[in-house]
Amino acid sequence: MSHDNRRNRAILYARVSSAEQVKGYSLDQQIDALRQWALEEGHEVLEEVRDEGVSGAYLERGGLDRVRDLVEEGGISVVVAQDADRITRDPGHRAFLDSECERFGTRLVALDDWGDDTHEGELLRYLKGWMAKGERIKIAERTRRGKLQKARAGKIIGAHTPRFGFRFVRDGRGVPVGYEVDEGQMRIVRMVFSMLGDEGMTLYGARKRLMKDAIPTPSGKKIWHQSYLRRMILDDIYRPHTYSEVCSLVSEEVASTLDASLSYGIFSYDRRSQKKTVDKAKPPKQNGDYRYSYEVSEKPRASWLAIPVPDAGIERALVDRARSQIKDNVRSSKASNRVWEASGGILRCAQCSRAMQTTTVPARGRLYHYYRCPLRVNEGEAGCQNHKNFRAERAEEEVWEKVLALLTKPKLFREGHKRMVERMKRESRSERSERTTLELHAQLEELAKLRAAFQLQQARGLMTLDELDSNLAEIEERKATHERELEKVQITQQKIAAIEASGEATLEALEAYSEKGLRNLTPEERNGLYRRFKVEAVGYPSGSVSVVAVLTQNISIFGLTTGGEP
Repeated sequence: MSHDNRRNRAILYARVSSAEQVKGYSLDQQIDALRQWALEEGHEVLEEVRDEGVSGAYLERGGLDRVRDLVEEGGISVVVAQDADRITRDPGHRAFLDSECERFGTRLVALDDWGDDTHEGELLRYLKGWMAKGERIKIAERTRRGKLQKARAGKIIGAHTPRFGFRFVRDGRGVPVGYEVDEGQMRIVRMVFSMLGDEGMTLYGARKRLMKDAIPTPSGKKIWHQSYLRRMILDDIYRPHTYSEVCSLVSEEVASTLDASLSYGIFSYDRRSQKKTVDKAKPPKQNGDYRYSYEVSEKPRASWLAIPVPDAGIERALVDRARSQIKDNVRSSKASNRVWEASGGILRCAQCSRAMQTTTVPARGRLYHYYRCPLRVNEGEAGCQNHKNFRAERAEEEVWEKVLALLTKPKLFREGHKRMVERMKRESRSERSERTTLELHAQLEELAKLRAAFQLQQARGLMTLDELDSNLAEIEERKATHERELEKVQITQQKIAAIEASGEATLEALEAYSEKGLRNLTPEERNGLYRRFKVEAVGYPSGSVSVVAVLTQNISIFGLTTGGEP
């Protein structure tokens, strides 16, 4: 190869970082400008290299790697990009690439470079990169502050896919500013909550039902994931919040825009932070692009910004039941290729209350399955006195027959549920010292009038500012006390309402079962039913097994012993 030919060979490099640019004209526009430059300068273009959708903050780029490999092979006089920040956004990286190209007799050029090839020119290029980097940091910080300010104003930030069941509301410029309910999607969301909260299904069961019914995921795929369903159930955007609850989470300006007669979901902004790094442990993609890993961490809850959104139309009691259903959601054990019906905390030790563990013992060519106390196994007699190993088949059948005896008697459940609700109401009245919600609201109104009167007196010169401050501080203290008491009353009332609704839902579920249908349940379905009705059973050292409670909302309905030892 002649020296002249080498001097006239060029590589054109173009890069865009966003998907929008990849789909648009930016890459082609860059290449066209570089072709024109090469033609005017009399360079032969050896290769055109593109990096699509890759950040300039990293040197690990498939296209840039190709450029560096070609330079190392030799025979390249110049590598040219339209703008310096297409090569890299870091001045230190630019100095490194300049030095690397120089070792192989190649110049790295950007059409907007400052200076020439002298030492002063190198300094000018570095200064330009340093200034550009500083400006990008400022822009990023201004953007971040702008998004936070928008969120504090109660507006949705549109840099995400809307939550399932919602769609964006846009302003006149097409910019997302809020959410509205997408009834087609929200119907599926409500179905998921009903499957867990009303039918008592597990996340696994809900996932299987959705796929069996060929209901696509939010992204249109066939496979649902339990982790996604769990996040849905726990997301406050689907849980209705009262006006007073929302007001405690947002600024006065945002609260003033809300309707006090409505309830709202809560979208939490600035909830997580994400760190992106090049995953060098994984090979690049087929097109040469690097793979990245993302480390996501959750920020302290106090730093989240609450944005009110329209009510999803899901009853609060149903949301709470669904959450209760997954609170201790553990799959039934399938050790030794069998379903252990009473695993996952259903069967417990009568001595120490630990959940029984499962074990399988081979003997005389057969497998014997047992439940046993883990504390006794690990610590011996000093840990727990319950030495008994419970034959799995026998214990499971005892639990099932006793639960069946309860579940086929809705009248017993109704009576127990009624007694429990009445007891809760009595305790609630006792705790409130007979002060009703109306009385608390009346006292808060009186304090508001008193505050206005003091302010009027000060305005007329009948009270000093110090006296006003002292009086207002006393009013605020009394107001805070009343508001705390009112909130406590409201929470208790909501809890009682949820228990009453849960009881009705449970009765409907009971009545939907027939004794014949119950007796045909599979072991895994029995385990799911135990979780639905919060069954607890205990195993005694004598070997007997008793069902001691069937729970709803974590409060005992049947405080009964149906067999075994009292």
